[in-house]
Amino acid sequence: MQSLRARCDKEARGRAEAEQRARAQQREADGAARARLGLEQKVEALREELALLRRAHGEERAERAEPDLAQPDLSAALREIRAQDESLAARNLQAAEELRYRAKFATLNEQAARSRQAARASREEIHGCRRRLQARTPERESLRGANESLERQIQEVEERHGAEEAAGR
Repeated sequence: MQSLRARCDKEARGRAEAEQRARAQQREADGAARARLGLEQKVEALREELALLRRAHGEERAERAEPDLAQPDLSAALREIRAQDESLAARNLQAAEELRYRAKFATLNEQAARSRQAARASREEIHGCRRRLQARTPERESLRGANESLERQIQEVEERHGAEEAAGR
């Protein structure tokens, strides 16, 4: 009985291992099938792209073989585009020059305004100095008169002192 149980357990473990291996192989087979399907889709896409490229190449060769009737139209279109570009470039250059001129003019106007303000401030300062000078002129004249009077008094005192000294000797 024990030997049968051991054998049964052994068979069950073998069966479980076999089932695990079978599941693993099935997963691998499923992965391989998915990979194959993806590769087949890529191959089909590449075949379609190749067919498209072959058609485009054939059309291109056919166009080259035909006389090139569209070329003059392209040349005219290119000349027209070139002329438009040159016209646009000239307008852009003129606009840039105008902006530069306006900026320079604005700068000069600002400098002129600052210069006018500085000149106005200088004139006001000069007028203030003249008013102060004119206000001090009478004071100066008064001090000059007082100075002359004091100098005469000093001279008179010196003369008297000189006369007193001469009389006292």
